[in-house]
Amino acid sequence: MSIRNRPMRPKDVRECVEIVAAHPFVGPRYGRAIEDLRTAWLRLLSCNGFCSAKVFEEELNGNPPRILGVGVTVFVSDNFLTELKTPPGFWMSPEIAKRVARGDHSPLLSQKEIQEANSQGGLNLAVWHACIRMEDNQRTEVWTELMTSFLDHHRGFLLKELLVQGESPEHLQGLRNSGGFLFNSEEGRYGDLDGKDLHEIASKTHIMGITREMALWPPGSWVGSLSSTSLHYSAST
Repeated sequence: MSIRNRPMRPKDVRECVEIVAAHPFVGPRYGRAIEDLRTAWLRLLSCNGFCSAKVFEEELNGNPPRILGVGVTVFVSDNFLTELKTPPGFWMSPEIAKRVARGDHSPLLSQKEIQEANSQGGLNLAVWHACIRMEDNQRTEVWTELMTSFLDHHRGFLLKELLVQGESPEHLQGLRNSGGFLFNSEEGRYGDLDGKDLHEIASKTHIMGITREMALWPPGSWVGSLSSTSLHYSAST
């Protein structure tokens, strides 16, 4: 048994979209607009619009590798982040897919904008998807590979804020255990997830995340280690 990750290819898009569509929490967020996701990913794979697009797969007994899930992240603009945080909020992933599919890349930063933000105020990193097949969702080794890949790929960027919308109660718990917080739109700040109904949160629009300032304390959290360096972005990253 070998679990690994690799860059998403155009031929992977159909199956990756099917994994998202079949997910009991994530699929309903798209509804009939799931076709936007296929169009958006194919469009962005043909350019440099992704920060990271990975598939996670497993090879058993010499059989062809089986895709277990998909992880996609992008750098988004300050304006999009403000939109997302403004009540009543919306599902981030379908909205990004819709805008990119229609030719509007405004939520995403260009390569030039990434370079400029990384050398100045910092970047907003959005997790578009971290979606694992439901039959593999309880496998710790799959999530470990996904998390390791995430850290390896993004370490060195000057992050200003990290944001994600949990894709299952288990995903939310993992985010909380890793140092993430739940954004309170009424108070305009992040707060603790303790005592909250994770199933209810996953079913409604929400934002999990952390700012650079929050990530630096307490020391030792994975988000802190990710944000503690400020190496400049280069085209070869």
